[in-house]
Amino acid sequence: MRAGGVVPRGTGLVGVGMVVNAAGAYAHLALAGRGLGTAGMAGLSVVWAVAFSVGIGLFFPLEQELTRTVAARVAGGAATGPLLRRGATVAAGLLAGVVLLLAAAHRPLARLAFDGDAALLWPLAGALSALAAAHTLRGLLAGHARFAAYAWQLALDGALRLASAAALLLTGSHSPTAFALVLTTSPLLACLPVLPTALRTAARPLTAAAPTVPSPARGPRSATPAARGPLGEPPRTERTAPGSAKPGPGEIGRGLVALVGGAVFAQALANAPVLGAKGLAPGDAALVTALLCALTLVRVPQFAVGALQAGLLRELTVRQQRGDRAGVARGVRRSAGGMAALGVVCTVPAALAGPWVTERLLAAPPVLGHLDFAALGLGTTGYLVAYLLGNGTLATGGHRPQALAWAAGAAVTAAALALPCPPGPRVEAAYALGSWTAAALLAARLIRTLRVDTPVKGAPMADTASPDYTTRLLARRLLPTQAPYRWNLRRLRLGRVLDVGCGVGRNLRHCAPGSVGVDHNAHSVAAARARGLTAYTPEEFAATDCVPGSFDSLLCAHVLEHLDAAKAAALLATYLPYVRPGGRAVLITPQEAGFASDATHVRFVGFAELEEEARAAGLNVRRAYSFPLPRAAGRLFRHNEFVLVSTAPGRRA
Repeated sequence: MRAGGVVPRGTGLVGVGMVVNAAGAYAHLALAGRGLGTAGMAGLSVVWAVAFSVGIGLFFPLEQELTRTVAARVAGGAATGPLLRRGATVAAGLLAGVVLLLAAAHRPLARLAFDGDAALLWPLAGALSALAAAHTLRGLLAGHARFAAYAWQLALDGALRLASAAALLLTGSHSPTAFALVLTTSPLLACLPVLPTALRTAARPLTAAAPTVPSPARGPRSATPAARGPLGEPPRTERTAPGSAKPGPGEIGRGLVALVGGAVFAQALANAPVLGAKGLAPGDAALVTALLCALTLVRVPQFAVGALQAGLLRELTVRQQRGDRAGVARGVRRSAGGMAALGVVCTVPAALAGPWVTERLLAAPPVLGHLDFAALGLGTTGYLVAYLLGNGTLATGGHRPQALAWAAGAAVTAAALALPCPPGPRVEAAYALGSWTAAALLAARLIRTLRVDTPVKGAPMADTASPDYTTRLLARRLLPTQAPYRWNLRRLRLGRVLDVGCGVGRNLRHCAPGSVGVDHNAHSVAAARARGLTAYTPEEFAATDCVPGSFDSLLCAHVLEHLDAAKAAALLATYLPYVRPGGRAVLITPQEAGFASDATHVRFVGFAELEEEARAAGLNVRRAYSFPLPRAAGRLFRHNEFVLVSTAPGRRA
């Protein structure tokens, strides 16, 4: 990502294409609204909603999988031609299945959705065919970072939509079928100029790029070549034959099934206002048309998302493969946060001017008010935030969790359609509730997956003396969850503390003046000193003028679980003599969920183990309790702790 992960490569080019595409879509609807009556516009609205619900639900996941798998192959120097062939085969199979379903159910579908106008089924099938071709092509182009060609396809599609709709209006056409056929012809014709570029790119032999790893000297954001020769040259790589390397089971395979399912639910949720209104009020063509026009307006931020996502998924996938979990989290956080801010900024003017704009420019019936536009804007913001969070979920291999989140959002939407209120407010509330449900579930999954303070088994961070471990501790102290633990520390009134295993000073900075920290990680000690704290490595502490009995208390928080029993006993034996007679010793360890979250934990230390080790060290146990929640929460809440308070003997021998 550019500028430290703010804007993915290709966003500008794709953004220009999206602007032209959006202008074409708005013009298509505006011109159709002037050429068709209310009933004809309602038919076009349903074709539009069904085509983009089913079509994008089926074929956009294929674009995402092609982008992800092609990018991975390009990084490794493997051929991408086989992926194009598999992607085209999958697209053709999905399209054939949908067309067969349309043919089998054409009579009831025409009666229920199109008021008996079976002719509209033809442009619906054509629009689905165009989406299949366009998304397959875009997936290949995005995976190869051919964003100029990607943008050309989008822009040409938009220009052709505008020209086609204008031609129909000028020739006096009043056929909803003709205006709906524009959804077929424009995308297909727009694919033709960039198709040769895509085919040449897929057939080109590739050379593997040198992998990159974080540079400890420059911090986690920098990267250096992972492998070089004795003179610093990059490693030699072999060119890969274009027809070799058949797709593996993880490439456009089983994960695509979950991804398609999730996308179908997502598109059903996105078009729930239009489809829900059609089901709740089948005779109210004005409401259906007004909702489509309103959604077209409040979804202006969607075009920014479209510009972002093509490069975002590719960048997040590459970062995830390199093990840069912090980079993935940073990219997801900035993109989703930016989307939330943009959604709010766009919702306010849409709510204020939306009725006037849609009635004047899109010829919408005057049936929606300011609150309707505000509710639709709120739902759209949640939907687009969830959409970007879904890219992060996919990049981290969460095909199934993504599908489940969208399914839950769709279920909430369906349940909310039973609310006791008029059809308009009902579909708007259902849309907002379902969208934010999906966003919340995807955010929760990413927080669990990408939390910086949970190392992957076998990763360099498994070494608690490493600079990566210090980076993890520094990130963890920024979490807004530390206030209860600071309060707990202050209420114990520990006086001057010797903080053994102080890390970067998260607890030490809230201890009384004169407190000292000790940690075996020199990088953490340096970070604590940079915050103005007094901290030493064990060797440095031994050389200080600290004498036995010079501290009021010993604090040993989240240390013992990193040591076997023998080393834990030795640690306490080393530092307890520095506590004055009758002083306190506080031992803190994580409960089940917290213990399982960290690969550097070597043994579980509960109440029984804490009491045994305290008594073995000569301490008098005064109190043991669970904090901040009752003991039962420890299996689910990872920040629940065992706290043991004890005192040193009153006199020393």
